[in-house]
Amino acid sequence: MQQRTWKQQQPKLKEQHSEAHLKKQLHYLNDCKGFSDAMKSGLTVKITFEKPPTMAPVSKHRWLMQVYSQDVLLRLREKSSITSVFGEVLKIDYKEGH
Repeated sequence: MQQRTWKQQQPKLKEQHSEAHLKKQLHYLNDCKGFSDAMKSGLTVKITFEKPPTMAPVSKHRWLMQVYSQDVLLRLREKSSITSVFGEVLKIDYKEGH
């Protein structure tokens, strides 16, 4: 079930990634236009602009799931120690109440 959910999220992630990339390209091209206008008015020397970088591919759902699993495993010890401390606090509180 979890894998199916990750598969369903991949198109949405790709759409968000594409949208963010387009926004960055627009920002870059607007900056280039500003410099180009400055060149035309003689404020700056001639500048050659590079093409905007191509969009990096979006990772597949299996890779995303693997990274998520590793992240959870890395935090497991921290979570267990927090749970252990919280359990001790509950035991102390319960003993004081009785």
